[in-house]
Amino acid sequence: VISAGKPLCLAVNKWDLIPRPSEPQKAAAGVARRAPFLRFAPVVCTSAKTGFQVLKLIEQVTALAAQARKRLTSQELRDLLEFLRSNPKAPTSLRHSRMIRLSQIGGSPPTFHRMARTRGRFSATDTAYVQNILREKGGFEGVPVRVHFLVKRR
Repeated sequence: VISAGKPLCLAVNKWDLIPRPSEPQKAAAGVARRAPFLRFAPVVCTSAKTGFQVLKLIEQVTALAAQARKRLTSQELRDLLEFLRSNPKAPTSLRHSRMIRLSQIGGSPPTFHRMARTRGRFSATDTAYVQNILREKGGFEGVPVRVHFLVKRR
């Protein structure tokens, strides 16, 4: 699903069989702990038998489909680029590069080009960091985001 670039929502079914239903947030935390690569995907606890949160699951899937097709405006892209430039928690290689431009080149899955001047290369950690920022600040929760680095050597 992730490599195909499709939005992802995890449904935890059989919620009615839990003797003392705990909070659904605990189930989501358990899924994130067991599958950290799916940490970005929302988790909805459901029961097909009782209908518990089935409508919420449908609403979540509909919202994810809309997020996958979402296009950011030029101003939103400039704001995201400025955040990436100024964030002290960014990986060192990103902070030491000169970011020139961030552009969205596609939707479903949202695909971005990030142009920078640098002496080195960008690692998988750098890419994951930018993807997570785009999900969080750009409104792409639950959607795989693709980021391509275009590098101009100094």
